[in-house]
Amino acid sequence: MDRPRLSIGAYFKRLATVLAVVFAVFTVMFGAIGASKLLDAALLAREGVNAQALVTGHDQTTRRRNGVTSHDYYLLLQLNAQDGRSTALRAGVTRAEYNQSPDGALIPIRYAASDPETYELHEGDKLSGGRIVTPLAGISFIALLVSLFFMVRSTGSQRRAARDGERRMARVVHVEQVGKKARAWSTVQWDDGTTTGKTGQINTAKAPAVGSEIAVFIDPRTGRGWWVGEY
Repeated sequence: MDRPRLSIGAYFKRLATVLAVVFAVFTVMFGAIGASKLLDAALLAREGVNAQALVTGHDQTTRRRNGVTSHDYYLLLQLNAQDGRSTALRAGVTRAEYNQSPDGALIPIRYAASDPETYELHEGDKLSGGRIVTPLAGISFIALLVSLFFMVRSTGSQRRAARDGERRMARVVHVEQVGKKARAWSTVQWDDGTTTGKTGQINTAKAPAVGSEIAVFIDPRTGRGWWVGEY
């Protein structure tokens, strides 16, 4: 008896797998941002220099998302470091700071002596930012582990069914399209006389017709059946 093998595509048809990928990206992103901020904060703590930077210009960007328009505000600064280096900076600020800092104004700044591009306009900003973002990486990592747990549990049942389970012939009793847009996906309900089951979402074009017979493999541990088309 030929037994199916779980394909890579079968993993990515699961919501848990998609969520695992999303949370993995968030974990890396938040982890990198948080670590960067904490490293900058440590550098500023060791060799921070309080100075003043000259406002040389203003800049802002506009974003529109879900019908809502938002703006980001920046000050263009010129910083003359103690060692004689002149560094141009683009610092994100609040709208109030943006409006209250005309060209030619001097504003307080704290920078790292060895790297003037590592700076903060308000002392402690880097540290507080790192303390906010780093826990988000931890939360995303926990969510990643939970998603992987459900993915492994589901695929484990499917693998056991293919490896050790009984092969049965079942009759398709219902095909239900999922979602209203394009109706590209469907679920298939089947009955083998002793067990009923329902597939996950499959391509509607590949769904067997009602009344046709399909082969299913039964997980010996949970009793759940898996159609060969889901592998």
